[in-house]
Amino acid sequence: MPRVSRAPALSVAGVSVLGLTACSAHVETDELEKQVATTLVQRGDVEVDSVHCLEELDAESDATTACSVTVKGGRKLTANVTVTDTGGDLVQFMIDTE
Repeated sequence: MPRVSRAPALSVAGVSVLGLTACSAHVETDELEKQVATTLVQRGDVEVDSVHCLEELDAESDATTACSVTVKGGRKLTANVTVTDTGGDLVQFMIDTE
């Protein structure tokens, strides 16, 4: 279950299961898109129409990726996702929007 911070500027934290490949662990783009959308909606500040992440999120501390978020009304945001912690089969990350 994603945990939401109370910090301003839509800075939120989430937890996601890992997608595993033969050589590395990462969060697949489709799972990351779901987590970003769910977390932003749960925050209550925006109604999300769609999320598109260009790449997987590596399951390594401080790994980053960016996702394009379209909210109701067509406004576009960038969600910058940064891994803050990993453990077992979970990845915790921060989402900052601009």
